[in-house]
Amino acid sequence: MNIDSRVQKLEKQIKNLKKMLGGVAALALAALIGGTVLGVHAANGNFNIITAKTIYVKDSSGKTRALLDRKGVLRLYDSSGKRRVALDGTYGILRLYDSSGRRRVALDGKYGRLRLYDLSGKYRVALEGIKGNVKTYKSNGQVLHELGKGSNTSGPHTHPVAKHKHTATTTIR
Repeated sequence: MNIDSRVQKLEKQIKNLKKMLGGVAALALAALIGGTVLGVHAANGNFNIITAKTIYVKDSSGKTRALLDRKGVLRLYDSSGKRRVALDGTYGILRLYDSSGRRRVALDGKYGRLRLYDLSGKYRVALEGIKGNVKTYKSNGQVLHELGKGSNTSGPHTHPVAKHKHTATTTIR
C-alpha cells in the first residue's frame, strides 16, 4: 500500500468519524431539548398519567401532608406531622384521629361497623350493621347498653330498640 492510498483511507475514516460524531451530537441535542421540554412540562404540573408505587404530597417546609401507597392506603397528616385520616381502599376502612394522633372514629365497610373511641383509645360506642346492634361500653370494656335486633345476649341492659324509652343520657368522654 502506497502513501496516496493510505492517505485516502485515513481521509475516508476521518470523514466517517465526523459523520458519526455529528449524529451523536444531534442525538445528544435532541435528548437535551426533549428533557428540557419534559422538565418544563413537569415543573408546570401538567400530566395526563402518573404511575408510581407510592406518592407523597409535601408542604413548603418538606413535611408529608398526604401519602398514597401501593396497597391503596391514603393517609392525611396535619401540619405537626400527626396522622389525622387513614383510608384503606383494600378493606374499606376509614379511621379518623385526633390532634394527639389517637384513633377517635373507625368506619369498617367490610363489616358495616362504626366505632367511636374515648381519649384512652377504648371504643365506647359501636354500631354493628351486620348484627343490627348499637352498643355503648363502660371504660373497662363491658357493655353498658345494647340495642337492636341482635340484642338477645344476656347483659346488664338489652332489649329491642322499639321498647327503648329511657330518659337518662350517657356522656361519652
